[in-house]
Amino acid sequence: MTETGPTDFFHRQRVYRWRSLALLGLFAGVFILWFWSIYYGLELIFRLFAKSGAPSLIHITKTLTIPSSVLSASLATVVVASCSLTASIKAFLATRESGGSYVATALGGIPLGETESVLATPAGRAREKILRDVVSEMSLAASLPEPDIYLLPQEVSVNALTAGFGQDDAALILTKGALKYLDRAELSGLVGHELSHILNGDTRLNSLLAGGLKGFFFLLQIGLALPPFLPLVLAFGGIGYLSGQFLMKALNRRREYLADAYATQFTRDPRALARALIKIGGLGERRLTRARQRVALEYQHLFMVEPNQGWLRLFKTHPPLAERIWALWPEWDGHWADFEKNPIDYLQSSSDRTGLGG
Repeated sequence: MTETGPTDFFHRQRVYRWRSLALLGLFAGVFILWFWSIYYGLELIFRLFAKSGAPSLIHITKTLTIPSSVLSASLATVVVASCSLTASIKAFLATRESGGSYVATALGGIPLGETESVLATPAGRAREKILRDVVSEMSLAASLPEPDIYLLPQEVSVNALTAGFGQDDAALILTKGALKYLDRAELSGLVGHELSHILNGDTRLNSLLAGGLKGFFFLLQIGLALPPFLPLVLAFGGIGYLSGQFLMKALNRRREYLADAYATQFTRDPRALARALIKIGGLGERRLTRARQRVALEYQHLFMVEPNQGWLRLFKTHPPLAERIWALWPEWDGHWADFEKNPIDYLQSSSDRTGLGG
Protein backbone atom coordinates (compact mmCIF):
# COMPACT_ATOMS: atom_id res chain seq x y z
CA MET A 1 0.00 0.00 0.00
CA THR A 2 2.92 2.32 0.68
CA GLU A 3 6.67 2.24 0.16
CA THR A 4 7.57 4.30 3.20
CA GLY A 5 8.09 1.61 5.80
CA PRO A 6 7.97 2.87 9.39
CA THR A 7 5.83 5.88 10.13
CA ASP A 8 8.69 7.64 12.00
CA PHE A 9 9.15 10.89 10.07
CA PHE A 10 12.91 11.09 10.75
CA HIS A 11 13.32 7.68 9.15
CA ARG A 12 11.28 8.75 6.13
CA GLN A 13 13.36 11.91 5.79
CA ARG A 14 16.56 9.85 5.60
CA VAL A 15 15.07 7.43 3.10
CA TYR A 16 13.79 10.10 0.71
CA ARG A 17 16.94 12.20 1.04
CA TRP A 18 19.12 9.28 -0.06
CA ARG A 19 16.74 8.43 -2.90
CA SER A 20 16.92 12.04 -4.04
CA LEU A 21 20.72 11.91 -4.08
CA ALA A 22 20.60 8.70 -6.13
CA LEU A 23 18.33 10.34 -8.70
CA LEU A 24 20.60 13.38 -8.87
CA GLY A 25 23.49 11.02 -9.63
CA LEU A 26 21.45 9.44 -12.41
CA PHE A 27 20.66 12.89 -13.81
CA ALA A 28 24.38 13.69 -13.97
CA GLY A 29 25.02 10.28 -15.54
CA VAL A 30 22.46 10.99 -18.25
CA PHE A 31 24.37 14.15 -19.17
CA ILE A 32 27.66 12.23 -19.45
CA LEU A 33 26.14 9.42 -21.52
CA TRP A 34 24.34 11.96 -23.66
CA PHE A 35 27.52 13.76 -24.72
CA TRP A 36 29.37 10.46 -25.12
CA SER A 37 26.64 9.24 -27.49
CA ILE A 38 26.69 12.52 -29.43
CA TYR A 39 30.45 12.22 -29.92
CA TYR A 40 30.30 8.68 -31.33
CA GLY A 41 27.28 9.53 -33.46
CA LEU A 42 29.08 12.52 -34.97
CA GLU A 43 32.23 10.49 -35.52
CA LEU A 44 30.20 7.94 -37.48
CA ILE A 45 28.65 10.67 -39.63
CA PHE A 46 32.03 12.29 -40.40
CA ARG A 47 33.49 8.87 -41.26
CA LEU A 48 30.66 8.23 -43.68
CA PHE A 49 31.17 11.68 -45.21
CA ALA A 50 34.85 10.93 -45.72
CA LYS A 51 34.09 7.61 -47.45
CA SER A 52 31.60 9.29 -49.74
CA GLY A 53 34.17 11.86 -50.84
CA ALA A 54 32.41 14.77 -49.16
CA PRO A 55 34.74 17.48 -47.81
CA SER A 56 35.79 16.95 -44.20
CA LEU A 57 34.97 19.44 -41.49
CA ILE A 58 38.68 19.70 -40.65
CA HIS A 59 41.65 19.28 -43.04
CA ILE A 60 44.69 17.99 -41.14
CA THR A 61 48.22 17.22 -42.31
CA LYS A 62 49.56 13.74 -42.86
CA THR A 63 51.85 14.10 -39.85
CA LEU A 64 48.85 13.83 -37.48
CA THR A 65 47.88 10.33 -36.46
CA ILE A 66 44.43 11.35 -35.18
CA PRO A 67 41.76 10.42 -37.75
CA SER A 68 39.95 13.38 -39.24
CA SER A 69 36.59 11.96 -38.17
CA VAL A 70 37.71 11.77 -34.52
CA LEU A 71 39.00 15.33 -34.50
CA SER A 72 35.92 16.62 -36.29
CA ALA A 73 33.58 14.78 -33.92
CA SER A 74 35.53 16.03 -30.89
CA LEU A 75 35.34 19.63 -32.02
CA ALA A 76 31.65 19.37 -32.91
CA THR A 77 30.85 17.78 -29.54
CA VAL A 78 32.68 20.57 -27.71
CA VAL A 79 30.67 23.15 -29.68
CA VAL A 80 27.38 21.37 -28.90
CA ALA A 81 28.29 20.97 -25.22
CA SER A 82 29.27 24.64 -24.96
CA CYS A 83 26.01 25.79 -26.54
CA SER A 84 23.93 23.48 -24.31
CA LEU A 85 25.81 24.56 -21.19
CA THR A 86 25.34 28.23 -22.09
CA ALA A 87 21.60 27.69 -22.56
CA SER A 88 21.39 25.87 -19.22
CA ILE A 89 23.25 28.61 -17.33
CA LYS A 90 21.13 31.31 -18.96
CA ALA A 91 17.90 29.54 -17.97
CA PHE A 92 19.19 28.99 -14.42
CA LEU A 93 20.15 32.65 -13.97
CA ALA A 94 16.78 33.80 -15.32
CA THR A 95 14.99 31.63 -12.76
CA ARG A 96 17.26 32.85 -9.99
CA GLU A 97 16.59 36.50 -10.79
CA SER A 98 12.82 36.09 -11.05
CA GLY A 99 12.21 35.43 -7.33
CA GLY A 100 9.08 34.20 -5.61
CA SER A 101 7.10 37.38 -6.20
CA TYR A 102 7.58 37.01 -9.97
CA VAL A 103 6.10 33.50 -9.95
CA ALA A 104 3.23 34.60 -7.69
CA THR A 105 2.37 37.47 -10.01
CA ALA A 106 2.65 35.27 -13.11
CA LEU A 107 0.09 32.90 -11.58
CA GLY A 108 -2.28 35.77 -10.82
CA GLY A 109 -1.50 35.97 -7.12
CA ILE A 110 -2.02 39.06 -4.96
CA PRO A 111 -0.27 39.73 -1.64
CA LEU A 112 -2.24 38.80 1.44
CA GLY A 113 -3.40 42.07 2.95
CA GLU A 114 -4.37 43.45 -0.44
CA THR A 115 -7.16 40.88 -0.76
CA GLU A 116 -10.10 42.92 0.53
CA SER A 117 -12.18 41.93 -2.50
CA VAL A 118 -11.73 38.27 -1.54
CA LEU A 119 -11.61 38.35 2.25
CA ALA A 120 -13.89 41.32 2.97
CA THR A 121 -16.30 39.44 5.26
CA PRO A 122 -15.62 38.96 8.99
CA ALA A 123 -15.06 35.26 8.34
CA GLY A 124 -12.59 36.09 5.56
CA ARG A 125 -10.62 38.46 7.77
CA ALA A 126 -10.57 35.83 10.50
CA ARG A 127 -9.21 33.29 8.05
CA GLU A 128 -6.48 35.73 7.01
CA LYS A 129 -5.42 36.11 10.64
CA ILE A 130 -5.44 32.35 11.14
CA LEU A 131 -3.25 31.91 8.05
CA ARG A 132 -0.77 34.54 9.23
CA ASP A 133 -0.58 32.89 12.66
CA VAL A 134 -0.05 29.47 11.06
CA VAL A 135 2.73 30.77 8.81
CA SER A 136 4.43 32.37 11.83
CA GLU A 137 4.20 29.14 13.83
CA MET A 138 5.45 26.90 11.04
CA SER A 139 8.27 29.32 10.15
CA LEU A 140 9.38 29.21 13.78
CA ALA A 141 9.22 25.40 13.79
CA ALA A 142 11.30 25.28 10.59
CA SER A 143 13.73 28.00 11.79
CA LEU A 144 12.99 30.03 8.69
CA PRO A 145 12.19 33.69 8.08
CA GLU A 146 8.52 34.20 7.29
CA PRO A 147 7.95 34.18 3.53
CA ASP A 148 5.76 36.65 1.67
CA ILE A 149 2.20 35.30 1.43
CA TYR A 150 0.13 35.46 -1.76
CA LEU A 151 -3.40 34.33 -2.56
CA LEU A 152 -4.72 33.04 -5.88
CA PRO A 153 -8.22 34.58 -5.62
CA GLN A 154 -9.80 32.79 -8.60
CA GLU A 155 -8.76 29.28 -7.57
CA VAL A 156 -11.42 27.19 -5.82
CA SER A 157 -9.03 24.23 -5.73
CA VAL A 158 -7.06 23.43 -2.58
CA ASN A 159 -3.41 23.86 -3.45
CA ALA A 160 -0.27 25.78 -2.54
CA LEU A 161 3.30 26.28 -3.68
CA THR A 162 6.49 28.01 -2.70
CA ALA A 163 8.64 29.87 -5.21
CA GLY A 164 11.92 31.74 -5.08
CA PHE A 165 15.59 30.86 -5.24
CA GLY A 166 16.29 30.89 -1.51
CA GLN A 167 15.01 31.78 1.93
CA ASP A 168 15.38 35.53 1.39
CA ASP A 169 13.17 35.83 -1.70
CA ALA A 170 10.73 32.99 -1.03
CA ALA A 171 6.99 33.39 -1.51
CA LEU A 172 4.23 31.16 -0.16
CA ILE A 173 1.28 31.06 -2.57
CA LEU A 174 -2.09 29.56 -1.60
CA THR A 175 -5.30 29.13 -3.52
CA LYS A 176 -8.55 30.63 -2.27
CA GLY A 177 -9.82 27.07 -1.89
CA ALA A 178 -7.19 26.38 0.78
CA LEU A 179 -8.73 29.10 2.95
CA LYS A 180 -12.27 27.97 2.13
CA TYR A 181 -11.95 24.27 2.89
CA LEU A 182 -9.08 23.65 5.34
CA ASP A 183 -9.30 24.03 9.10
CA ARG A 184 -6.43 25.40 11.18
CA ALA A 185 -4.67 22.06 11.69
CA GLU A 186 -4.93 21.21 7.99
CA LEU A 187 -3.60 24.63 7.05
CA SER A 188 -0.66 23.97 9.35
CA GLY A 189 0.09 20.72 7.53
CA LEU A 190 -0.14 22.42 4.14
CA VAL A 191 2.07 25.35 5.18
CA GLY A 192 4.55 23.03 6.89
CA HIS A 193 4.84 21.01 3.69
CA GLU A 194 5.56 24.10 1.63
CA LEU A 195 8.07 25.57 4.10
CA SER A 196 10.01 22.31 4.01
CA HIS A 197 10.65 22.92 0.31
CA ILE A 198 12.30 26.21 1.25
CA LEU A 199 14.25 24.60 4.10
CA ASN A 200 15.58 21.80 1.87
CA GLY A 201 16.44 24.09 -1.04
CA ASP A 202 13.98 22.41 -3.40
CA THR A 203 13.27 25.64 -5.28
CA ARG A 204 17.00 26.06 -5.94
CA LEU A 205 17.28 22.41 -6.96
CA ASN A 206 14.35 22.76 -9.34
CA SER A 207 16.06 25.77 -10.93
CA LEU A 208 19.23 23.75 -11.50
CA LEU A 209 17.35 20.83 -13.04
CA ALA A 210 15.22 23.12 -15.19
CA GLY A 211 18.45 24.67 -16.49
CA GLY A 212 19.76 21.22 -17.34
CA LEU A 213 16.59 20.40 -19.25
CA LYS A 214 16.98 23.65 -21.16
CA GLY A 215 20.35 22.36 -22.36
CA PHE A 216 18.72 19.19 -23.66
CA PHE A 217 15.99 21.18 -25.35
CA PHE A 218 18.54 23.53 -26.95
CA LEU A 219 20.03 20.58 -28.82
CA LEU A 220 16.66 19.98 -30.45
CA GLN A 221 16.71 23.59 -31.65
CA ILE A 222 20.22 23.08 -33.06
CA GLY A 223 18.99 20.04 -34.96
CA LEU A 224 16.29 22.08 -36.70
CA ALA A 225 18.96 24.54 -37.88
CA LEU A 226 21.33 21.84 -39.20
CA PRO A 227 19.44 19.71 -41.74
CA PRO A 228 22.39 17.33 -42.53
CA PHE A 229 22.54 16.29 -38.88
CA LEU A 230 18.81 16.52 -38.19
CA PRO A 231 18.11 12.78 -37.60
CA LEU A 232 21.05 12.36 -35.22
CA VAL A 233 20.49 15.57 -33.28
CA LEU A 234 16.74 15.05 -32.99
CA ALA A 235 17.26 11.48 -31.83
CA PHE A 236 19.84 12.27 -29.17
CA GLY A 237 18.18 15.55 -28.21
CA GLY A 238 14.80 13.87 -27.85
CA ILE A 239 16.19 10.94 -25.85
CA GLY A 240 18.15 13.28 -23.61
CA TYR A 241 15.19 15.58 -23.05
CA LEU A 242 12.78 12.74 -22.25
CA SER A 243 15.30 11.08 -19.94
CA GLY A 244 15.89 14.37 -18.17
CA GLN A 245 12.15 14.95 -17.80
CA PHE A 246 11.67 11.45 -16.41
CA LEU A 247 14.44 11.83 -13.83
CA MET A 248 13.42 15.36 -12.86
CA LYS A 249 9.84 14.29 -12.20
CA ALA A 250 10.95 11.16 -10.36
CA LEU A 251 13.13 13.37 -8.16
CA ASN A 252 10.23 15.77 -7.63
CA ARG A 253 8.06 12.87 -6.41
CA ARG A 254 10.72 11.93 -3.85
CA ARG A 255 10.96 15.55 -2.67
CA GLU A 256 7.18 15.63 -2.18
CA TYR A 257 7.38 12.61 0.10
CA LEU A 258 10.27 14.31 1.92
CA ALA A 259 8.23 17.50 2.34
CA ASP A 260 5.32 15.45 3.75
CA ALA A 261 7.69 13.95 6.34
CA TYR A 262 8.99 17.39 7.32
CA ALA A 263 5.43 18.72 7.65
CA THR A 264 4.84 15.94 10.16
CA GLN A 265 7.93 17.03 12.08
CA PHE A 266 6.83 20.68 12.15
CA THR A 267 3.23 20.01 13.18
CA ARG A 268 3.87 16.87 15.23
CA ASP A 269 0.57 15.67 13.80
CA PRO A 270 0.79 13.41 10.72
CA ARG A 271 -3.00 13.47 10.37
CA ALA A 272 -3.05 17.24 9.82
CA LEU A 273 -1.57 17.05 6.33
CA ALA A 274 -3.29 13.71 5.68
CA ARG A 275 -6.71 15.27 6.30
CA ALA A 276 -5.87 18.14 3.94
CA LEU A 277 -4.93 15.63 1.23
CA ILE A 278 -8.15 13.69 1.87
CA LYS A 279 -10.17 16.87 1.33
CA ILE A 280 -8.25 17.56 -1.88
CA GLY A 281 -9.12 14.08 -3.11
CA GLY A 282 -12.76 14.63 -2.16
CA LEU A 283 -12.92 17.77 -4.28
CA GLY A 284 -12.36 15.68 -7.40
CA GLU A 285 -12.19 17.84 -10.51
CA ARG A 286 -12.44 20.96 -8.37
CA ARG A 287 -8.98 20.25 -6.99
CA LEU A 288 -7.37 21.05 -10.33
CA THR A 289 -5.80 24.46 -10.72
CA ARG A 290 -7.47 26.03 -13.74
CA ALA A 291 -6.60 29.73 -13.90
CA ARG A 292 -3.80 30.70 -16.28
CA GLN A 293 -3.40 27.13 -17.47
CA ARG A 294 -0.31 27.78 -19.58
CA VAL A 295 1.56 29.37 -16.69
CA ALA A 296 0.29 26.80 -14.19
CA LEU A 297 1.65 24.04 -16.42
CA GLU A 298 5.09 25.65 -16.39
CA TYR A 299 5.14 25.73 -12.59
CA GLN A 300 3.11 22.59 -11.88
CA HIS A 301 6.05 20.82 -10.21
CA LEU A 302 6.07 23.54 -7.52
CA PHE A 303 2.50 22.94 -6.34
CA MET A 304 1.71 20.75 -3.33
CA VAL A 305 -0.64 18.67 -5.50
CA GLU A 306 -0.24 18.30 -9.26
CA PRO A 307 -2.58 20.96 -10.71
CA ASN A 308 -3.22 19.14 -14.00
CA GLN A 309 -3.96 15.50 -14.66
CA GLY A 310 -0.92 13.75 -16.13
CA TRP A 311 -1.23 11.13 -18.84
CA LEU A 312 1.42 8.73 -17.55
CA ARG A 313 2.35 8.02 -13.95
CA LEU A 314 6.08 7.93 -14.82
CA PHE A 315 5.82 11.51 -16.06
CA LYS A 316 3.73 12.84 -13.16
CA THR A 317 5.34 15.48 -10.98
CA HIS A 318 3.70 14.21 -7.77
CA PRO A 319 3.01 10.83 -6.15
CA PRO A 320 -0.60 9.59 -6.02
CA LEU A 321 -2.61 11.23 -3.26
CA ALA A 322 -3.62 7.91 -1.70
CA GLU A 323 0.00 6.76 -1.32
CA ARG A 324 0.95 10.03 0.38
CA ILE A 325 -2.01 9.76 2.76
CA TRP A 326 -1.26 6.16 3.74
CA ALA A 327 2.37 7.12 4.41
CA LEU A 328 1.12 9.72 6.87
CA TRP A 329 -1.92 7.88 8.20
CA PRO A 330 -1.72 4.08 7.73
CA GLU A 331 -5.14 3.62 9.36
CA TRP A 332 -6.94 5.68 6.71
CA ASP A 333 -9.89 3.71 5.30
CA GLY A 334 -9.42 4.94 1.72
CA HIS A 335 -12.56 7.08 1.59
CA TRP A 336 -12.39 10.67 0.39
CA ALA A 337 -14.20 13.53 2.08
CA ASP A 338 -17.62 13.96 0.47
CA PHE A 339 -18.06 17.68 -0.12
CA GLU A 340 -21.51 17.27 -1.61
CA LYS A 341 -22.92 15.80 1.62
CA ASN A 342 -20.66 17.68 4.04
CA PRO A 343 -20.06 21.16 2.66
CA ILE A 344 -17.41 23.12 4.54
CA ASP A 345 -16.71 26.75 3.68
CA TYR A 346 -14.78 28.63 6.32
CA LEU A 347 -14.93 31.85 4.31
CA GLN A 348 -18.71 31.86 4.84
CA SER A 349 -18.64 30.94 8.52
CA SER A 350 -16.80 32.34 11.52
CA SER A 351 -16.39 28.88 13.05
CA ASP A 352 -13.28 26.82 12.49
CA ARG A 353 -14.41 23.27 12.92
CA THR A 354 -11.81 20.55 13.14
CA GLY A 355 -13.16 18.69 10.10
CA LEU A 356 -12.14 15.19 9.12
CA GLY A 357 -10.57 12.88 11.58
CA GLY A 358 -11.52 14.91 14.69
